[in-house]
Amino acid sequence: SYVKNLPSGVKVYGLNLGDVSNESHWGGNYKGDLNSFVTVCERGGMPMQMYTIIGNHEHDMAATNLLTDDDSAAELAYMNTFGPTYYSMNLGNIHYVMLDNIVYLNEPKANAKVGGGIVGARNYKAAFTREQLDWLAKDLAAVDKSTPIIIGCHSPIFRYKNGRNGTITSTLSPENEAALIALLKDFSTVHILAGHTHRNRTTRGCDDKNRPELHNIID
Repeated sequence: SYVKNLPSGVKVYGLNLGDVSNESHWGGNYKGDLNSFVTVCERGGMPMQMYTIIGNHEHDMAATNLLTDDDSAAELAYMNTFGPTYYSMNLGNIHYVMLDNIVYLNEPKANAKVGGGIVGARNYKAAFTREQLDWLAKDLAAVDKSTPIIIGCHSPIFRYKNGRNGTITSTLSPENEAALIALLKDFSTVHILAGHTHRNRTTRGCDDKNRPELHNIID
């Protein structure tokens, strides 16, 4: 209602940070698959352009991934519904980059099935694949260093370990986090938006690691 009542010509965009469904509800008697989210938005007359990224719950429980960081088999349903799992766009004077930092492992779990597929442990890790980081390097190479950068991802990249007075730890491996920060460090303004944890929090990065400011946002 707020968006619909804005003056004509005002542009409004939505950034969805993942987990618009739950992979355990895609089969059986549930009707909460990925297309359900699209249907609800269309039926409700969503009055804005919505940009979304993949969360851990948008991965297919029938696909396991034990050997590599390539979880594309588990991402296929998401890609068929929403499109790519990482991409960028310019909105106004800001460059937005929506990234996928969930690698779905789904290690096998005995005696469990849904919708005819094998159900695994639904486990995952936070990481950016080398392929994605290589793409990001090319994407940012075309962006002026004075342009504000907003990174959207599902899982927070770093967080306070023991409350606001504690140390900041990364959810990524040291090498993975360093590779990401190296691509961002020359930009004057960088903010990260994340979801996943079911809590609102702002984490201000450490100067010694050139970490940007992270806003953990959950609605």
